[in-house]
Amino acid sequence: MWKKEDGMETGVENTKANSKTKQTAMLTLFVKRGEMGLNCFEAANYHHDYVLRTTVSDLQRKYGLVILRKMETVPNVFGGRTECKRYWMDDVNIAKAQRILKG
Repeated sequence: MWKKEDGMETGVENTKANSKTKQTAMLTLFVKRGEMGLNCFEAANYHHDYVLRTTVSDLQRKYGLVILRKMETVPNVFGGRTECKRYWMDDVNIAKAQRILKG
């Protein structure tokens, strides 16, 4: 249940996912991609999520999920290398996400 403190909502909401939200679309994507996950460039280029780290934070807070992350180096458009984070869920959190998506 959500509670308000100083005008801010806090806590973990136990609710089913609304199938029309970006969060639900991204949660579905994390389930489909499994341990491969995605980084911010993949999220922006292929899934139109330009704030992946915020989406990850929102999913963790809203649903109590643990989304893992690690730094990786990827090619950039200038011919060099860029560091970014890759995010993914383990089997336990994928199963939890599937239950959330089913409602």
